[in-house]
Amino acid sequence: MIDYTALDEFTDTQIYDLSDLVKGGDLGASNIPIKALLDRSLYLLNRLVSYEGIVLQPADYTYDVADKRKLFVFNLSTNATFNLPDVASLRVGSIVPINCYTTGIKALTIQCNGTQKIKGGNFDGTDTSVMYMHNNEKLSLVAAGDHWEIDKADGNFFTVGESVYSRRIVGNCVGTNGTTFNRADMPRLSAYALSLGINQGIISDVIWLTDNINKGFFSTGDGATTLRLPDERGLFLRALDQGRGFDTSRINEYPGGFANDSNKKHNHTETPDTAADANNAVNTSRSNYDFGNIPNGVPEGKPGLIRRSYKTGGVGNPTPAGGDDTGRGFEPAFRETPVNIPFDGGPQSQPKNIGLLNQIRY
Repeated sequence: MIDYTALDEFTDTQIYDLSDLVKGGDLGASNIPIKALLDRSLYLLNRLVSYEGIVLQPADYTYDVADKRKLFVFNLSTNATFNLPDVASLRVGSIVPINCYTTGIKALTIQCNGTQKIKGGNFDGTDTSVMYMHNNEKLSLVAAGDHWEIDKADGNFFTVGESVYSRRIVGNCVGTNGTTFNRADMPRLSAYALSLGINQGIISDVIWLTDNINKGFFSTGDGATTLRLPDERGLFLRALDQGRGFDTSRINEYPGGFANDSNKKHNHTETPDTAADANNAVNTSRSNYDFGNIPNGVPEGKPGLIRRSYKTGGVGNPTPAGGDDTGRGFEPAFRETPVNIPFDGGPQSQPKNIGLLNQIRY
């Protein structure tokens, strides 16, 4: 026996004829089929674990028949399109692997041939004829006769529009700070925003700019080439009430709808200071205080009035209705007592918190 080093070739093979003599050695007829089998095995092994080559592209590109079994790598500084071949022209199971790298926020559009679709390729899981890629995202498509199947999709393909809170800007995320952006640079986020519905999750830019209560929504930007991001800076998030009845003060019950800050309705109590009422020495024990309401419009930190009513404890004829506070009658008497309302708290109601960067996936 001697060693044989297989060749990385898909060697033609032969079979024995009845007239062939058994002969060994490197050139012996008996070893020809064995050598071909070893050559083919090495050839297939190498191609199962590696690509035939790499197609490097900085711009638009259309798939060519010579690109079979190659890896497509796009290094983009501008937006570009990769046109897929007619899926029916490829052997079923053929893989088209794509890696995308960009400088800045740019997009690679993966465009199907004609009306062909990528099954489940849209962000909402529906079939689509176009997909979008951003920096450091990877996509592998498999030919399936009349459509494409997704073998691998590493990126924000199906998480676009998710809110992210972090101590730094995450890859393929942008801060929700109310700025406008080009639809062509973030086409996946644009499609997501427009799918929310006009006056539901996205509003006109004119309305968006009118009042802070509108700025939790996307806006349609200039109506053609731009959109505007929501502005979530400095705000807490809360699940929409959706008819449960806990949160009924929200101005707009859609994602991005604003609700102002407020305190829960509550009561205040006061302990009467009878010693301070020197003019009512006859009655030192009073009940049935009705403090009423502090008058509307009393400025913070300024004095107001509380009107007290009480039953007197003196002896004698009943005081006519609306009597004074001399303490000699039995009818309720009234006194307006000055009170001071000091300023307390800050400009809004809030719990203890820490701040993070608000972002959205594109």
